[in-house]
Amino acid sequence: MTPQRYIPHAVSIAGAIAIYMASLMDGLAALAVLLAGALVMMAGAAHVSAASSKVQIWCVAAIIAAVGLAGTPFFEDDYFRYLWDGYRTASVGTPYGIAPEHFFFNPNVPAPFRAVLDHINNPEVATIYGPVLEGFFALGYLIDPANERLLRVFWAVANLALIAALMRKIPAHQVALYAWNPLVLKEVYISGHPDALVALVLCLGWLLSRKRVGLLFGAAIGLAAGIKIVAFAALPLLLRAKRPVFAGCVVAAVFVLAYLPFLASGSGQSEWAGLFVFAAGEEEEAHGKECKGLIHSIFSNFEMGDFCRKANKGKQ
Repeated sequence: MTPQRYIPHAVSIAGAIAIYMASLMDGLAALAVLLAGALVMMAGAAHVSAASSKVQIWCVAAIIAAVGLAGTPFFEDDYFRYLWDGYRTASVGTPYGIAPEHFFFNPNVPAPFRAVLDHINNPEVATIYGPVLEGFFALGYLIDPANERLLRVFWAVANLALIAALMRKIPAHQVALYAWNPLVLKEVYISGHPDALVALVLCLGWLLSRKRVGLLFGAAIGLAAGIKIVAFAALPLLLRAKRPVFAGCVVAAVFVLAYLPFLASGSGQSEWAGLFVFAAGEEEEAHGKECKGLIHSIFSNFEMGDFCRKANKGKQ
């Protein structure tokens, strides 16, 4: 490659650094720098040469991830819930059933988590996250309590693995449109949203299913739904399985198995209670978060459908 072909790589990294700087700012200044950095990143990703190798695309993605992990979450507070859930899961075996607001005046709550409690959104609602995700939250607590950056490292590793998996079936320069995307930098590496885990499990399940969708992909859907229930949107793909009903049973079995540790702890509840509160629209903020989740789901379905189409072409 000529030196000029590396310009998009450098441009995208420069845009990522600008977004990192935005994470250190406040108000309109942060928003302006964030938008400028996003435009620069997209310009770089859109002009990647088809001659760029998988290693080059992945290494730039890793640099972008490192830049994001160095930043601080901004315009975001979901991670406080992640930290609280990890504390509750590691301490009593389950985060389900009891809303954070019940602990506001509990003197037994450790000092670091008193600060966490003060920032949890919708504290009157019990957690809405699935059992597999709660396991990651608890792991983060066991390694380093109240460390939100550690959780972001988990999601970053998952996303970099997803990028590597996508490049097995899609040209590397096309994968750069996702790998170097400013939304990925902001939402995964800086804000710490764990959605990349869902995409990784579904992607690996699809790739490992080889020539025909089957039980393995059904197990992947069940496991991914244990992270976030939006993964159930992939269920129609099981219609391509040789035994779709049996594959559906595998989905249900894996999903239920993910809850067994929490049921054994004595909790008979799950994230559904919190989700029902959101769905009922009891608070405008909760409704807004559900709308945001729906938009993410729509885009995720488009991306998954495009990936599946290209994967099938590769198998023919």
